[in-house]
Amino acid sequence: MSIVIRNTLHNNKHVDIYIEGSDIKYIGKVEFKADTELDGTGTAAIPGFINTHTHSSMTVFRGWADDLDLNTWLTRRIWPMEGKLTKKIVYNSSKLACLEMIRSGTTCFMDMYFHPLEVARAAEDMGIRVYTGPVFMDKVSPETMEAGIARADKTLESIEEMGELVRAALCPHAVYTCSQEILSWCGKKALEMDIPIHFHLMETKNEKINHKKETSDDLIDTLNRLNLLNPKLIAAHCVWADERDMEIMEQQGVSVSHNPISNMKLAVGNHMDMSSMRRNGLNVTLGTDGPASNNSLSMLDTMKFAAIGTKSRYDDPQKGDAAYVYKCATENGAEALGLNAGKIEAGKKADILLIDIGHECMQPAWNPLTSHIVYSGAPGMIRDSIINGRIVMKNRKVTGAQKVISDFNRIVGKWFKEKVAEI
Repeated sequence: MSIVIRNTLHNNKHVDIYIEGSDIKYIGKVEFKADTELDGTGTAAIPGFINTHTHSSMTVFRGWADDLDLNTWLTRRIWPMEGKLTKKIVYNSSKLACLEMIRSGTTCFMDMYFHPLEVARAAEDMGIRVYTGPVFMDKVSPETMEAGIARADKTLESIEEMGELVRAALCPHAVYTCSQEILSWCGKKALEMDIPIHFHLMETKNEKINHKKETSDDLIDTLNRLNLLNPKLIAAHCVWADERDMEIMEQQGVSVSHNPISNMKLAVGNHMDMSSMRRNGLNVTLGTDGPASNNSLSMLDTMKFAAIGTKSRYDDPQKGDAAYVYKCATENGAEALGLNAGKIEAGKKADILLIDIGHECMQPAWNPLTSHIVYSGAPGMIRDSIINGRIVMKNRKVTGAQKVISDFNRIVGKWFKEKVAEI
């Protein structure tokens, strides 16, 4: 299968982009025909956005637990309902999330949630890349560590048998829900299998304080000793990371996922210090977090909040510049996942967005494209989306979109109304 995108803007030049299979093969003037041809006139080609932290199937809880502090949000609303989730609910809720992500420019996401094989199946059915895998919460679960590891091995084996869009990750939830033994096992297993670790870290101030009280050890030193801090780790939030934390994480090759909207909405008391992370050489990526705490899955919104939040924190408009934030949402995300994407280059995976540069949010057209994407970009400007060499959205239309929405409302809506009455 081959695709030619004709006459699109790339690096300020009008070019053709030739795609063969799942890869970009050539950028320039393409004289021959392909199986499929896209007229890119009036568009710019950019890499798809990479969302490095979300809980996609929490679409079912969007708008239901708003305006609550994090502890109340978790213990009174989210956890009681999550205990009632089924495979069918996770699958249909994830499909809705995948539709939203595709239509707002995400081509790859990293997910942590229950029933990860259903999340993977939903992503595969929708044609979007996903990294997902077994979740560990053995401190708060009746499941033994041995049973959790056996379950994880089975899940990882099943993911390995799925298609090219689905990749495995290990998902220990957090230091306060996982034993040190499980965290150590995840660190070793990730290096052995060459797969990412998806982990919540330093989202709240109390996480560090409570760990110190319980163990007499600094959190970052514990994780370092357990070998969880390694190049496979993508640490979400890191809102309360200090300079020493950052230095140690950088030394160990850790990537971080900045989730500014979720952190602001849940009022965790701080804003991740993106500027210091950058200065310390850390690979900073971006995530939306779940649709129960954001409530959007738009990486466009996330880029804008990451940029302006950093400016506000430092009272410096030059911090969090558009070019850097854009890189966090594309190239840096690919680097963290070990994915050969994040740029429009020959040899990279064909994960490409065609942006309508005539869209009202992209005007005036003579100003920098990157600034428009970060500060004024809207989903409506994304005309087409190609993921892994396949067109998944053309002229804003995604095949089967209305059925995804109607199935969600019919299946998930019925379940939600029944279960919420029980808590």
